[in-house]
This record gives sequence, structure tokens and C-alpha cells, in this order.
Amino acid sequence: MFARLPPDPPSDCQVVSTSAYSVRLAWAPPFSPDPDLTYNIRYRLKHNEDAKVRELRGIKGNTVEIMSVDSCSLYEFRITAHNKFGESKAVYLVQYTEPQLSPQHILATRLNANTIELTWEPPYKKSHEVKNYVVYFTENPNASLSEWEKIPVNGRRVVFPDLRFDWFYMFSATAVFKDGQRSPLSRALFIKTDKIEFHKHCVGHSKTIDVMDSICEKEENETTALLKRDYVSFAV
Repeated sequence: MFARLPPDPPSDCQVVSTSAYSVRLAWAPPFSPDPDLTYNIRYRLKHNEDAKVRELRGIKGNTVEIMSVDSCSLYEFRITAHNKFGESKAVYLVQYTEPQLSPQHILATRLNANTIELTWEPPYKKSHEVKNYVVYFTENPNASLSEWEKIPVNGRRVVFPDLRFDWFYMFSATAVFKDGQRSPLSRALFIKTDKIEFHKHCVGHSKTIDVMDSICEKEENETTALLKRDYVSFAV
């Protein structure tokens, strides 16, 4: 007989993106499935004892956009799962909202193992005065901002191909206005690329052994490389 217990907390809780006046959150269901599960979110300004706790109850999906928050402010979010037997322990998230002039809802999407697409929305204010954007990025989390690489972007989308496999990168963006001024930086995104991908049709006994055997028959000199320079043994 199963014990009637509250659900486990939601898993993989994260801040998807932020703007000056909204925060998008996402999570995955608890490890113990329940068809009648809903979620509750409580949030407030952090480091403000007098701040009112606001609450969203009975959320049935796994994403939510919280509106009417203050710009450039630090918020605390508590996400819980709820069923007829009670409420789970809370998962805590802390996040700053964006300044009004910064790029809004900056989002990194992994297109494949080592390619990342960065997208964002225009600033909340002066959006019609934006000349272009500058995206900063680095693979060294300890680097100062002056050491980050940067590229100008005319639209609101940029793709970073051929990144290092299984590696961490940080991205941020700023808006450049027609009067030459720049916005504050958006929140920094910390993204990890996947490990190297091997195509199944290129990995296996028959392909590898047959190729190596054919090379060894022709190349008997030990000073000669086994694989020619233009030969790719694994397609990635």
C-alpha cells in the first residue's frame, strides 16, 4: 500500500530569461509522477524584509512568465509541487531583472553539440533609437570584461558555430544607441557545449578495421603517417 505523501519538489528549475518587468521560469516534473500535480510559485524582492510575498497557485504547465516585477531588482522565487496530499519542499531561485535600456529576454539555444544561437528582444525603453548591438563572450569565467571577445550584431540574433566541445562559455549583450551611448549589459548566460558527437555509421568494427588494414598494406614505412591529412576517420 502506497503512503499518502506530498510530492517531491519539481526538478531542473531555472530562470529561462528576464526583462525589465517580467521573468520567465521553467521546471521539470518531480521524479515521482502524479497526474493531478500542480505548481505554486511565491516570489518577492530579496533583501527587503518589508517586501510583500506574491503568489501564483494551481499552475498546470511547466513554464510561467511572471509580470509586473520591478526593473533592475533582485527577486527570490520559491517553486513547489502540490497534490491532494500536500505541498513539496520549495526550490529556490534568485535572479536580477534587466535594466530598462538593456537587451531583454536574452536566450541561448544549443543548435547542436558545439553551436549556440543567441537571441534577445529590444530594450524596454529607446527601442526605436537602437543602432546595433554588441555581444560579449568568453570561455574563461575568471576573465575581466575587458578580456572578453566582442562582436557587433545588426539584428537580434547571432550564431556561434564551431565552439569547443564539452566547454563552458559566457555571453552577454549591450545595445548601442544612435547617439553613441550604450546600455548596461544584459544578464550573463553561462552555457556548456555538449561532448563530441559521433555518427553511428562512422563508428564500428567493419569501417575502422577495413580502413586501417587497407592503409597498412600500402604504407610499410613507419615514418609515414597512417592516416592521410585529408582523411577524416570520424564525421562530427
